Amino acid sequence: MNKHFALLEHAPPISIRFICDRGVANELTRHRVGVAFAQESTRFCNYSNDKFDNQLTFIRPLFWEPNDDNFLYHSWKREMAEAEHMYLLMIQYGASPEQARTVLPLSLKTELVMTVNLRELRNILELRCAHDAHPQMRQIMLDLLNQLNQRIPSIVYDIYNIYKEEILSLMK
Repeated sequence: MNKHFALLEHAPPISIRFICDRGVANELTRHRVGVAFAQESTRFCNYSNDKFDNQLTFIRPLFWEPNDDNFLYHSWKREMAEAEHMYLLMIQYGASPEQARTVLPLSLKTELVMTVNLRELRNILELRCAHDAHPQMRQIMLDLLNQLNQRIPSIVYDIYNIYKEEILSLMK
């Protein structure tokens, strides 16, 4: 491989849909070169209606296992329940979704679509698959890297080979 990636900027961009928490989405949207984003809006989404089953969805941090003796996990879970309760109560008392969203935590699930050129996608993968990346961002990116390797291996095979063993162990 000659590492001449400039031509990848001329390939058609690809769009990728992520389901993650808002904290991970905040990190992902920091990438701005050759990237466009569309994200579910807490300003206009009313989680108290039927479209969302009258509830909020939270994404559990990877680093807190849900077992009986894990104080940190149970503290997090309690706070998510409290945030949901306060959000729904505020809506019930007449707050708009835009107003009620002020109590929502970063663990709130969001959907995000990223359209990116292939050269920048490689850069994102190199940064976000690294061992010092945020654990949840890293998990999402390793999964994406695996999917891309199945679909367009010629674009990502060198990055995939760095993390291949970890990806295979995650899939077990």
